[in-house]
Amino acid sequence: MYRIPRFWRAAALAALTLLPAVLGPGPCRATIMVAMDVDALSQAAQVVVVGRVIGLTSAWDGGRIFTDVTVQKLDVLKGKSPGETLTFSIHGGAVDGIEQWVPGEARFKVGEEVGVFVAGLERRAYLVGLAQGKFSVDRAAPGGVALVRDAVPGGLELMAPDGSALSGAVTERPMRIGVEALRQRLQGGK
Repeated sequence: MYRIPRFWRAAALAALTLLPAVLGPGPCRATIMVAMDVDALSQAAQVVVVGRVIGLTSAWDGGRIFTDVTVQKLDVLKGKSPGETLTFSIHGGAVDGIEQWVPGEARFKVGEEVGVFVAGLERRAYLVGLAQGKFSVDRAAPGGVALVRDAVPGGLELMAPDGSALSGAVTERPMRIGVEALRQRLQGGK
């Protein structure tokens, strides 16, 4: 029986141990957070706005890229924010050909109509629950305008408030609520 000399075994072990340090950390493939339904999003948000994305501005901040999303307010369902627009930040974006994205963060396009749940107005406003806080607007919904989120986006792993894992059936379930029904809930009329 052939035995590998001790020197080569030690060298192989050292190489395997140092390899992650030499190659550096790999990209993050998921963000883990507590699942939030409409009530949880509403409670955490200072403002809930239906509007149209009119601007996206990405910039470096402390070694990370953030994108400021500016929404022209069409309807304010909760809270107060001065002016005709609401600006909040999301993690990631592109600056000078360099892109950074956080798995599970919402992405926006200029011109799209959205419903957003936003907090942190006194500092740097942010979307509540990462992509969980962004809904598409369905103007052709039966019974009036609705906010729709088809499924939790890739890269966002959700857990229950007690820390237990959620099944794929829960995280892939569409979420839909009429704007008027949400307005009533937010005003305490559930």
